[in-house]
Amino acid sequence: MYLFKFAFFITLIYGQILLAQDAHYWTNQYGTRADLLGGLVVGSIKDLSSTYYNPGAIAFSTDQSLVLTTDAVEISTIKLKNVAGRGFDLSSTQSGAAPSIFAVRLTFEKLRKNHLAFFYLTRHDFKFDAVGRRIDTRGPYLFDPFQEYFTGEVNYVQNLFESWGGLTWSRRVGEKAGIGISQIIAYRSQRGRFQTIAQLVSGEGDGSALILADAYKYYNLRTLWKIGFTFDYRPISFGFTFTTPSLNIFGDGSTFINVGGIEIDTSGSGSSYTSLASNYQEKLAAYYRSPLSIAVGAAYRFHHTSLYFTLEWFNSVSRFKVLETENFIAQTSGELWKTDFSHELKSIINFGFGVQHEFHKKLSIYGSVFTDRSAKIPGSDTRFSISNWDIIHITTGSSLTFWRLDLTLGITIGFGKEYFEQVVDFGKLETVGDFLPVNGDSEVLYRRIKFIIGFSFMY
Repeated sequence: MYLFKFAFFITLIYGQILLAQDAHYWTNQYGTRADLLGGLVVGSIKDLSSTYYNPGAIAFSTDQSLVLTTDAVEISTIKLKNVAGRGFDLSSTQSGAAPSIFAVRLTFEKLRKNHLAFFYLTRHDFKFDAVGRRIDTRGPYLFDPFQEYFTGEVNYVQNLFESWGGLTWSRRVGEKAGIGISQIIAYRSQRGRFQTIAQLVSGEGDGSALILADAYKYYNLRTLWKIGFTFDYRPISFGFTFTTPSLNIFGDGSTFINVGGIEIDTSGSGSSYTSLASNYQEKLAAYYRSPLSIAVGAAYRFHHTSLYFTLEWFNSVSRFKVLETENFIAQTSGELWKTDFSHELKSIINFGFGVQHEFHKKLSIYGSVFTDRSAKIPGSDTRFSISNWDIIHITTGSSLTFWRLDLTLGITIGFGKEYFEQVVDFGKLETVGDFLPVNGDSEVLYRRIKFIIGFSFMY
């Protein structure tokens, strides 16, 4: 059963390595100064980005921003080195506009003590499109009758988009404290496709071929809340937030699985055969869960310099079915194929430090460094989360205020690396049946550069 050995190990590669990027919670930041500080503003009082970071701070906003928005351009690369043998790499580069926020303050004369703001932000916007190919000849001599010819292609596509929108209410409690809550509606859309085509033949005409395709797509709507508290005891301020687990509203999706192949044996032993296991399911209920998280932050100002710190804990998400699929019967073998489109995440903690130095009331420079740990569970077979590398982000930039505009310019660099066990080595396949695992090491490299341009309009 050479063909199914190969299919099994390719599936392992798919489940353990080529995964979508949504297991990091701190990759994207929002707002003008918040972007330059890496989002380390849970304990500070700044602008309308608090609708996301700490709703309790909206009541303390010293500016009266009518509109807050940011624009950023980012370039990110993910390279999987030696996935199926030395020199067999997969890589993907994504460039374009980075996720951003738009927020508007709502003012009502009769609600002067109650502060309201509407916001919309892109929580995830990730695209991964990678193709790896290998064509070679194995044998001692050219045109040797015992020569083996191999060709293989691995194609992986993954697209993820998620947006958050909602309304924030905030109010002061005395002179030094504030409380707020953001009601959030989250829309998530994700699709992925993994496809492998491989063929191994001999000069005598023996051989086997495989087509393996695994695809899904879904959308989901859910709701969650973020509750925030802010305390202002200058020169120090601090705050903390609670983000609730999400509650499902509705969703819909589909799946496709196709494993087919053929094996030819010219020796007359009767071992030639064909096989097919194919299934398509649509109009499936789709679910998604985001975790409970608790964040604490503080800011301290002395002279013209301010220091910032934020720590956030994310709870684990127990295994759940993203798509409610049913098992099916393979067409040629009559075997029962089990389908499992489930997801799970582990608990993590992220933290970071930031600094701001004010040269003038209208000119400041910023710097920050923060972690972005992966919530993927090592060894998990989920299709819906990223591999288990952790990321370090470093940001620097400046802000300038003139007339009614608060302008920010900056750059963020992110990097991460992780090793994983190589599952199969295409380069060592010497016979039709030699689809065997090896003990080599492979490597994942992640790089990201983000150029920040943001502005806040003072009303």
